[in-house]
Amino acid sequence: MNAEELRHLLADKPLVLDGGLATELENQGHALNDSLWSARLLSDSPGAIVETHLSFLRAGANIITSCSYQATVDGLMKKLRVTQERAETYIGNSVELAREARAQFQKEP
Repeated sequence: MNAEELRHLLADKPLVLDGGLATELENQGHALNDSLWSARLLSDSPGAIVETHLSFLRAGANIITSCSYQATVDGLMKKLRVTQERAETYIGNSVELAREARAQFQKEP
């Protein structure tokens, strides 16, 4: 979305932000009781993140936020025992998962 599209969207109507991502993931049965919270699913279950984003879009959300809360390079490296490069990839993937959900939603009837 470019700046002009965003201005038009903001001027047109109120926008609805997605809900509690972690709460919805827990409702789906994911245990998020560690230091990464929902960011752990960037490695363990990225598909669950996409599905949760989709559920918010289907419920009327205009804006979805990435699953990067609690996702820091140091935190991911320590908890998941991954390289800095891999940790950075996980954080970048949080945005890509949101984009994937948006693309899937836009294809739905």
